[in-house]
Amino acid sequence: MPTPVRVLILEERASDAELMVHELAQAGFEPNWQRVETETDYIAQLQAVPDVILADHNLPGFGAPQALELLKEHGLDIPFIVVTGSINEEVAVERIKQGAADYILKDRMARLGAAVKHALQEKKLREGKRKADEEIKRNLERIRALHEINLAITSTLNLRSVLDFLVERLDS
Repeated sequence: MPTPVRVLILEERASDAELMVHELAQAGFEPNWQRVETETDYIAQLQAVPDVILADHNLPGFGAPQALELLKEHGLDIPFIVVTGSINEEVAVERIKQGAADYILKDRMARLGAAVKHALQEKKLREGKRKADEEIKRNLERIRALHEINLAITSTLNLRSVLDFLVERLDS
């Protein structure tokens, strides 16, 4: 059964976008996709929060570097893969440092499905870590509260003072 995936494709050529979609389908995905060419359309489509973004490196006036910056500015954690006809190794490394999950050369498109699977798995791991960190923070807050209550109970024999502290603590 194919895995549904929402894909935003930043690409000027419809045929290249269709090839990307074909490769994703071959890799076991069921892509629901939208192709954009401009910054305005890209920003509008970010509101739908796609599962993955595939972006050509060089488009007239707008490409992967600018798209990555906008993704950061919007504070979104969406796997971003650069799919390009030509890119040298230094530029590819720069995009990875900038936040891209991977880069694929258009003449090696067969790697796209595996790259998307890997990027989605990495995102799932980041989400799991974030949730675990939040749970740890909540547990630490509970432990601190219990410690304060314990101190209040053990620091005085005056039951009224302890009850006042507990009521105050519950109200805050």
